[in-house]
Amino acid sequence: MEVLEGEAAPLFCLTSTTGEFCLESKINQGLVLIIFYTNDFTPSCKRVLGVFTEEFSRLKSMGVELVGVSREDIDSHVEFASQCDIPFPLASDPDLSVISAYGVLNDDGVAAHRAVFCVSKTGAILHANRFFQSGNVDQLIELFQIIEEVSAND
Repeated sequence: MEVLEGEAAPLFCLTSTTGEFCLESKINQGLVLIIFYTNDFTPSCKRVLGVFTEEFSRLKSMGVELVGVSREDIDSHVEFASQCDIPFPLASDPDLSVISAYGVLNDDGVAAHRAVFCVSKTGAILHANRFFQSGNVDQLIELFQIIEEVSAND
């Protein structure tokens, strides 16, 4: 099952590197970017999270909350976030329930695809990219255009 743009985002609470991350409380504050990634410490996932680390100040200035989600445990996330200077929470989804709810479970059923979802203040999916590529400029431009448009209308 996959969640489509315009549909309600599946709500969740997960343990993260900064404590409990509950989507419902975050969306009341503004846009939320959910960044699904496969594994801590892999080069491709470092690049994906690195893109959002580089843009973190800009996104925060637009009122955007960010969270990275993978199946790995919180100890791994803490070490990974420290090693890579990731300024936003990384949440652990060990039973893959959130990953599955968003429809981004990879083909072997053991981890997430690299994917990005933007959730509005109303809880609707504004943008869904199920196969995010950190080097794809068009994907980044599209995501930032949506964020900027929503931020300008708030």
